[in-house]
Amino acid sequence: MEETRKKYGDSKMVPAIHPRYGSIYSDLYEEKEEKSSGLFLRIIIAVLLFALFIVMDYSGEKVAKVDSKRIVEAIQEEMSE
Repeated sequence: MEETRKKYGDSKMVPAIHPRYGSIYSDLYEEKEEKSSGLFLRIIIAVLLFALFIVMDYSGEKVAKVDSKRIVEAIQEEMSE
């Protein structure tokens, strides 16, 4: 009986809807928190990469045999095409 009460009990779900279709109803009519699109993570990665570029440019360091001048040249090649 406990399982039946949980399944068909008085909850936020409208009782006239068959349990099979309950998720469809809740997707349409209940307010849910917005799903994270990952935008925040992408912004953090972009800021970190830009900070790495600034450090490379300022100190003249190379990362994986690439320096800041090569990065700028590659960007300019892409822009001219």
